[in-house]
Amino acid sequence: MERHLQIILNRALKEHKDLLYGSNSEIIVEKIDWIITKKSHIINVKIIMDDPNLYLESHPHGIDFLIHESLPIIGKIKNAVVISTVEFKD
Repeated sequence: MERHLQIILNRALKEHKDLLYGSNSEIIVEKIDWIITKKSHIINVKIIMDDPNLYLESHPHGIDFLIHESLPIIGKIKNAVVISTVEFKD
């Protein structure tokens, strides 16, 4: 499921991703887990980008938007909490 979500984020939503994080950005879905007590999924993602100014403008709401836009495509995840880290390219 991680790979499917990553493909959707980087290819199907590429225009939105590029506007939010730059054309050289990449989103890596590291892990999707189920939290029993919260009855929700937790999605760990890493955003690799090269423009700190775009980060300041679009994070964390940008990745939340992208994830929640892609969830209906996957269909298996109803509720999700997103945890993201950002790595800047040299």
